[in-house]
Amino acid sequence: MTSTLLLKEVDRICQKNGIQYFLFAGTLLGCVREKDYILWDDDADIAFLRPDYEAFIRIAPSCLSDEFELVLPNQTGKFYDMIAKLTYKKSQLHNLCEEDSFYQKKYSRISLDLYILDPASPSRIGFFLQCFTLKALYGMMMQYRYHICWKEYSLFQRFQIMLLSRLGKLFPLSSLMCWYDRISRGCEKHIEKCPFLFTSNSILPKLNTRYRKESFSETLLGKLNKSAFPIPIGYDHILRQRYGHYMTPEKESCSTAHATENEVKVWGQNGIPD
Repeated sequence: MTSTLLLKEVDRICQKNGIQYFLFAGTLLGCVREKDYILWDDDADIAFLRPDYEAFIRIAPSCLSDEFELVLPNQTGKFYDMIAKLTYKKSQLHNLCEEDSFYQKKYSRISLDLYILDPASPSRIGFFLQCFTLKALYGMMMQYRYHICWKEYSLFQRFQIMLLSRLGKLFPLSSLMCWYDRISRGCEKHIEKCPFLFTSNSILPKLNTRYRKESFSETLLGKLNKSAFPIPIGYDHILRQRYGHYMTPEKESCSTAHATENEVKVWGQNGIPD
C-alpha cells in the first residue's frame, strides 16, 4: 500500500536523524481500532513536536528517495492549506484538471500529511484568541485559492469568508503565512508552563482541539497492517479529544475520501498504472 511506502520513508529518515514523530488523526485511529488503515482515509497522517518538524523539513529534501517529494505550504505561491505533505510522485489521486495545474500538480498525488504540535495558550480565553486569529488569517489566505467551494459552508460562514478573503487581497500571501506561523508559535517561549498542545496547521474544524502535553511525552509501537510505527503514549486521550467514542465505528461520514476510487493510479516500475 502506498501509504505504507510513505510512512516507511519518513520512518527511515527519522530513525537515521533522531527525529521523533507519531501516527496521528485517521492513521492513528486505524492503528488503534483496526490495526490497519481505515476505509474512508486515502492518505496518511503523522504529527511532530515543532522542533522535530523543523528538523524533518530541513533534512528531508536531501534524504528523500527519488520517488518522493516534500511539498510545503509556501512552495507554489498559491494557497491550498497549511499542511506540509510528503507525496508519492508515481501516483495520481484523480483525473487531472485545471485546478491541478494551478497548484503545479503538487496536490494530485497520494500523500502523507505532516501536522505540527505547538504549545496552546493555557487559558481558555487565550486559546480562543489564538485560534480565532489563525482562523481569520486562514480566511484571508483563501483569496489565493483556485476557488472556494461555497456549498461546504453555512450562510454565516460564507459571509465571514467573503469579508476575510477580500481583506486578504491587501496583503501578500507570504506575509499572511508568516503571521500565521508567528501566531502558531506564540506560546513556545512559555512551553514549560503550557500543559496543552494543538495542531496549529490543522484543518479548521479540528484547530481548536487541545491535547495534554504528556500524551506526546513517550511513544509506543502500534501495528498498522504488517508494519509497526510509533504512536503517542496518550493515544486514548488524543483519539477521544478528536473523535469522541472512537472504538465504536460510526457510519463512515466522519471523513470523506479525497479521490474517487477508480481514478486513483499508482505507477509500477514499468511506468504503467498498477
